[in-house]
Amino acid sequence: YVCVCVCVCVCVCGQMDDYRRMADLGCVLEFDQFGWGCSYQHAINYGIQYPDDFERCHQIKELADSGYQDHVVVSHDIAFKVRLSKFGGHSYDYVWKYATQYLKSIGADDSLLKAIFIDNPARLLTII
Repeated sequence: YVCVCVCVCVCVCGQMDDYRRMADLGCVLEFDQFGWGCSYQHAINYGIQYPDDFERCHQIKELADSGYQDHVVVSHDIAFKVRLSKFGGHSYDYVWKYATQYLKSIGADDSLLKAIFIDNPARLLTII
């Protein structure tokens, strides 16, 4: 059993058809960097334009509606101390407090939230 997790997929390709093709190949798509917003440095230097949190949520919901909810995980990517609330960042509870509420507001049900926040990460973490 081979598992491939495509991290930060939102800045690799960004097209729903690409996400579906990767999921069809068995990849797990990881949506992260919630709360980061726009980065002019990345846009200018690397040609990368990150989607905002609303776009990420809509992409996740669209994948779930297409039958790929078992191929999605979510992360906040707290990689630097400036991302912690003590230093002015959103911190660890941002995704749980805000992304889940927005996902619910666009029609995500509890089974989708359980899949992307609990079941899928648990499955990935048990693969050796």
